[in-house]
Amino acid sequence: HELGSSLGYFSRVFKDRGFDVSASDVSSYIVKKAGAIQKDIKFFKLNIEKKIDINKKYDFVVAFEVLEHLKDPEKIILQIKELLSVDGVVLISLPNECTMYHRLKMLFGKGIDGTGFAPHYHLHFPTLKQNKEFIEKYFTIAETRYWFHLGLGGAFEKVLSIIPHWFWAGLVNLFPSFFARGGIYLCRR
Repeated sequence: HELGSSLGYFSRVFKDRGFDVSASDVSSYIVKKAGAIQKDIKFFKLNIEKKIDINKKYDFVVAFEVLEHLKDPEKIILQIKELLSVDGVVLISLPNECTMYHRLKMLFGKGIDGTGFAPHYHLHFPTLKQNKEFIEKYFTIAETRYWFHLGLGGAFEKVLSIIPHWFWAGLVNLFPSFFARGGIYLCRR
């Protein structure tokens, strides 16, 4: 089950690989739109900030870039644990809000994410170390992968995009705290 699925593009990847997939989002509008796009995936409205009342247990739960948007991520992660079957796994993706990119943005007065008070944006700004410590309070991390993208926009991104992908990937692997835009954590109970 994918929590905070938006239009269900990650759910689509799993469905295309043969998984029985369901997905949920807090927005009725998004759930309706996602259902129209991904007709063979069951979408339903679910506000995970309230008590989840689902009797079903899932073998696999996905929460990609969800927890940092919520008031009480600890409460949510405990609910995710309740959704898992005994041998279930959860795949959690969280941002790294302390990269060189974010530090430069702060230095030039742009803020960590550049949105200030935009609604529905990040309420928490964790580092990779904080992500790991948080998740390990509730789950055993079986595997961690880091992701990155330039995502800077404008002329600066065009200049940096000249540098080969393998170079950026190498920086991420050598210095994830500075260059990885986030971590993906495969976890067991």
